[in-house]
Amino acid sequence: MQILISSLLVALSVFSIEAKPHIASRIAGGEFYKPKEYPFMVGLGNVTSDGYDPICGGSIITPNHVITAAHCTVNLTANKIVVLLETHDRKHPLSKGGIIKVARIQQHSEFNYAAAVNDISIVTVASPIKFKNTIGPVCLPSPGFDVTRETVTILGYGRVQFGGSSTTTPKKLDTTVIPLDKCSAAWATQFTIFPTQLCTHSDGGSACNGDSGGPVVWRVPETNDYTLVGIVSYGEDCTDEKPNVQTRVAAFLPWIVKQIADSGVGGEPCYSKKN
Repeated sequence: MQILISSLLVALSVFSIEAKPHIASRIAGGEFYKPKEYPFMVGLGNVTSDGYDPICGGSIITPNHVITAAHCTVNLTANKIVVLLETHDRKHPLSKGGIIKVARIQQHSEFNYAAAVNDISIVTVASPIKFKNTIGPVCLPSPGFDVTRETVTILGYGRVQFGGSSTTTPKKLDTTVIPLDKCSAAWATQFTIFPTQLCTHSDGGSACNGDSGGPVVWRVPETNDYTLVGIVSYGEDCTDEKPNVQTRVAAFLPWIVKQIADSGVGGEPCYSKKN
């Protein structure tokens, strides 16, 4: 998998904004995974005259809320976006019940696309998501949750190379969370790395165009459950030359709780603890 810095360019071009960083789009490399393995992953679609265009990934955190990257929702109103459930195989059309309208978009007020910081949004769906074995939430990390040097998994729809075609089924990439000082050194000439971000790196794989907004998860060894530790934000042209940069979910817990409360509908996320 490879995260593409030009992904932000792709996303922002949809929304007619001058883009500067390259935000991640689709996973290049990695491996395909099975249905039901990650039931919390969803797609986001930009509504068009003949349906929708898939633009980003996201994660279910309550029956009423999906979390994604802010650059995925820039300049989009609620009537211009849909949540796509059970998107394991894009070759087959979604059932009507798998396309959920959106009631509200709550984008971080301090999102800065030039610096690619505070890259987080909450999408409130117009009707509750019905959970089953193929659809369900991912837990949020508890405060202070630290996965530095741990193996995490990035999920998304991957291009096999920069500029190539995307796959119709999602892929996963196991990668390692690296210390922020190492990440800062790698990006020093282009971006400032903030404590609200999380960096991952693996040889031979990264996120690429389409993975934006998708989940970065850590598996709890005792239960095999997954914790959402990151949201795919940006990287560099589907290569592993530089670390991928994600939004650190644990840094935004108070903000997430407030957005859920302000959304006007119920919803209580689950939380994971790390020993």
